[in-house]
Amino acid sequence: MRGNRRKRPGRGGMSEYVTFEESTSADGEAPRDGDTPPAPPADGSEAASGDDAPPRDRRNEPYDEAPTGGPRGPRGEGPAGWLPYAPATPPYPAEDDDGGPAEAPSEVTRPDLFGHDTAAGGERSATGPRQTIRPRETTGPHTTAGSRESTGPRERPAVSAGLGTAGAGIRPPDPWDLGPGGMEHERAARRRRIRALTGLVAGVTVVVLLVGVAVYALSGKPECGGSPIALNVAAAPEVAPAIVEITRTFNKEHHSIDGRCVQAGVQAADPAGVARTLSGAVPAPGTARPDVWIPDSSIWLAMAHVSSGAAEGGPAPLSVARTPVVVATTRSLATAMAAQKVPLSWDTLLRSVASPSSGTGGKAGISAKSVRLQILDPASQAAGIGTVVMTRVLLQRDPNALSVFGRLVQDVRKNVSPTTQALLAGMARNQDGRAPVLIAPEQAVWKYNHATTAPAAVLYPREGVLSLDYPFAVTTGDRTRAGATTLLAQAMNTGQARAAVQALGFRTPDGRPGRDFAAGGLNTQVPRALPTPSADDVTQAMQVWSKLSLTARALCVLDVSGSMAEPVRGGVSRLQATAKIGTSALATLPDDTDVGLWTFSTRLDGSRDYRVDVPIGPLSTRSGSGTRRQAINHVLGRIRPKPDGDTGLYDTVLAAVRSLRTTYKQGYYNNVLLLTDGRNDDPSGISLKELRRTLAKENDPDKPVPVLAIGFGPSVDMRTMQSIAEETNGAAYHAMDSSDVQRILQEIIDQRICSTRKCR
Repeated sequence: MRGNRRKRPGRGGMSEYVTFEESTSADGEAPRDGDTPPAPPADGSEAASGDDAPPRDRRNEPYDEAPTGGPRGPRGEGPAGWLPYAPATPPYPAEDDDGGPAEAPSEVTRPDLFGHDTAAGGERSATGPRQTIRPRETTGPHTTAGSRESTGPRERPAVSAGLGTAGAGIRPPDPWDLGPGGMEHERAARRRRIRALTGLVAGVTVVVLLVGVAVYALSGKPECGGSPIALNVAAAPEVAPAIVEITRTFNKEHHSIDGRCVQAGVQAADPAGVARTLSGAVPAPGTARPDVWIPDSSIWLAMAHVSSGAAEGGPAPLSVARTPVVVATTRSLATAMAAQKVPLSWDTLLRSVASPSSGTGGKAGISAKSVRLQILDPASQAAGIGTVVMTRVLLQRDPNALSVFGRLVQDVRKNVSPTTQALLAGMARNQDGRAPVLIAPEQAVWKYNHATTAPAAVLYPREGVLSLDYPFAVTTGDRTRAGATTLLAQAMNTGQARAAVQALGFRTPDGRPGRDFAAGGLNTQVPRALPTPSADDVTQAMQVWSKLSLTARALCVLDVSGSMAEPVRGGVSRLQATAKIGTSALATLPDDTDVGLWTFSTRLDGSRDYRVDVPIGPLSTRSGSGTRRQAINHVLGRIRPKPDGDTGLYDTVLAAVRSLRTTYKQGYYNNVLLLTDGRNDDPSGISLKELRRTLAKENDPDKPVPVLAIGFGPSVDMRTMQSIAEETNGAAYHAMDSSDVQRILQEIIDQRICSTRKCR
């Protein structure tokens, strides 16, 4: 008797086999070892039969011979040239949801024709617990083929899909009992059995193919109908590919709510644009209001007035991915810092960059002029916002925090980047011999390092880092749709979802990176986290940035009265010292700064007390034969006091404020910078009372023009200066010598973020 298998298509694209037994031919061919009936027990007891028979475990038995002959391979390998019984993938995941090796099940299972799991040699009833299929036994040792009986229920032929025992449940006929009629009778009976089993094979094949379609509906998600619920998901562009992959699987699983299928579509959308849409501002082109929003940071939720808590009927708050904001620089600079044992901290880095000197920043070991700090634009990038917030928080206990932060912003505002691609492109540029130091998301650096032959070095400051948390935020107000988002949220918290974000260089919400993370030159350890800033911290930091990052528009009004000829330390006059400081300050201003220069005394230009030496405008634009910067430097270099001139202070201040308000530029920090050494002594001009009354009357909250006054020398009237500054929401400063002016100019920059009383 020979064991034969016939192959047919099975579920999931896998071949299935029906196993049956065939008697030997009449030529007396010896039976094969595998066909020999089992010997009676050694203890002389009779073989068990029916439901008392023990189950036979064939999982570790070798393959039967292939239908065409040939060698038999061990289970799991199969005969040469044949598909193995076992599928290419195990019946359990290679990894669990946490990324670790999954524990193999204690019993190999497979779905039967009705979608129920059956173990090798066993069966799960549709209405009861797992039952064990026991081999059929005859009532005697030699029962003929025509008179076989079983004490147990009739078993159906087993169909092997590679996970169960081949032929389980079919009793092999006795190869030695030919029954009445001898060999000819057996030949006829054999032909009838072959035809019957062939028909059975075809029938079972059709059933498997037909029922296989229904197995998904029975063992997977319930079918749904009606109009589907289409969820619109807006995701940050860098994480959108992973969200697309997750939702593709989600859509194939036919999730439903209230009998309606739930489908999700993903749109890559800039978080700043979505925030404007949700906050009621003018939406960005092509940005629709989403049902689910996955920005790069929860910072956007507060700015768009979107709750980070659970929506009514929606899921609890969760994070889809995480990536810390780190420091990226050249490997040569990182090596030099390590060689000099430079402390790797935010304090070291920020103070070095903000140092006004040309040397090193204290203990930093980094030359303030040897590095170029670049960040993402806080106006449109959460990592840029986080950088500003982090800096403010870290400087909270520093008594000079305002000045340090102001200098830092003034330096950085010239080097902000609109996108991570633009930011990291600066890694390859060595501008003015300065090494780039970038504050960027770790995932962006991972992506950059995988695409370049000169990867960046990544530094993790010891104080800790802030992270972008990619929240799953429900933005729909519809309760049914909010309930549908709960199903989608569950899909975002699976092993597949975690693997999808890790494949893009993100960490999982709990900080774990992917397997090839170290290949990108990144630290696989979970970095230390800085305390999460409060909503107030974010608001205050952004207000400060908004004011400090405004392009300056300053009208400088310089006193050239006779008293400015008084000598000061260094053998120069007050006017010469002031002009020198002005030239130095001008060199630090970017080209897009608007600057104008007036000088004043009494009757300096006909009947006017002031003269327009250089009209206000951008420093880079043309003025006369050169640029405006060159024109101002030229005037400062040849300026001289008017020997018999007095100080026409009040008329000049009023004219300067009116001029700036008339030419006011929105989005700029419009201000009058006044430098004088005395008091108003123009008897033909207006009085202080008239000046204040006129300034108050003409004040326009939409066009503020503060007066920032610097009084130079011991004879200056500081009370009058403070009175004028208060009326315009400006500030007044007293400089006793030229060394004070450098400090005061920086404080004037800081004046943008505080009131007059706080800055005096």
